[in-house]
Parts: sequence; C-alpha cells; structure tokens
Amino acid sequence: MKDMNCLSDELVQRWIDKELSSGEAVELKAHLQTCAECRYRVQEQEQLATKLKQLIAGPAQTGSSIPPFIYPVEPATRKKKKLTNWLRVAAVMLPLLLLLKIFTNKEEVYQPTREQQLMYESFSDMDANSAFQERLMVTTSTNQEGELLDIEIQ
Repeated sequence: MKDMNCLSDELVQRWIDKELSSGEAVELKAHLQTCAECRYRVQEQEQLATKLKQLIAGPAQTGSSIPPFIYPVEPATRKKKKLTNWLRVAAVMLPLLLLLKIFTNKEEVYQPTREQQLMYESFSDMDANSAFQERLMVTTSTNQEGELLDIEIQ
C-alpha cells in the first residue's frame, strides 16, 4: 500500500531525467532505502526510459533514416476524383432512368377531338391544294367556349 510520504510520479520522472536539486536527490535516496514499493517503481521507470532511448537512438546507429514527409494529395487531384464519382453515378443512373421511362410509358391511342373529326369529314374528299386553287371559303361556327360546332364550305 502506498504511504502518504511515497514518491509522486512527477518526482520519479524528475529523478530519471536528473532534474532534482542536490537536496531533493538526497531525500529521494533516503526514501528509496526504506520503501520497497517506490524502489520498484523507480527501477521500472528507469528500465522503460532506457528502452525508449535505445529505440530512439536505434535507427541512427544502423544508418537508416526517416523519409521526408510528402503531402500526398494535390487539390487538383481531389477535384478530379469528385468529378469522376459524379460521372460514375450519372453513367449508372441514366440507363436506369431510360429503361424506367421505356417500360412504364403506356402507349397512348390517338383520339382526335370533335373539331378535328369535323374538319376531316368536311375535307376528306378534297385535295389539299384545291381549296386554294378554287378559292373556297371555309366558315366555322363555334360556341362561347371556343368549341367547333359547324363547318361550312363556300
């Protein structure tokens, strides 16, 4: 169990980093002689610090170097990717929409209006140019709604 007089983590780290004053160092050594738990903590932290220093110093001793950091993406490349993604989506959606339009489009049967039927019946026996050549006059009668009621050829 940790005693109130045991060493703090900060004090242990300062000891390992050799940042203690001579008076603090004497007090810490005296405490380590009487407290086995703190002695174990200091030894454990010293071993960890030694391993870290070896790892950091490792690549420099073997001659390997850390490669320089290179910014991997340029802004122009990003915009191209976004554009290609939209093109892919459009390439998939366009044929699907066309197929949907083709298969859901009901074939409409042509139904002429009453006016169109009257015009057809009146002129079905004439040539398209004959009305102009014979100087015929066509008179139509409509109601207030604009619907064709009668066609008269003169």
